[in-house]
Amino acid sequence: MRGKRVEESLQELDMELATRGPQSLLFVVHGMGTGAVKEAVWKVLRKHPYVAKFEQESVMNPGCTIVYIK
Repeated sequence: MRGKRVEESLQELDMELATRGPQSLLFVVHGMGTGAVKEAVWKVLRKHPYVAKFEQESVMNPGCTIVYIK
């Protein structure tokens, strides 16, 4: 998602979540930039029915989020 705008990133996220099998992982590389894409992605993930939990990959890498699928 790096370098993409919010709308395009959210469409890509939706497609990726729809194709994931149960109990899988999704690494979302949204980059750091202004934080707009990361903020929008996290907003969607908080409410998405397929998402068990999500977290920043590490303190050293705030540009990647790990998503745990139910």
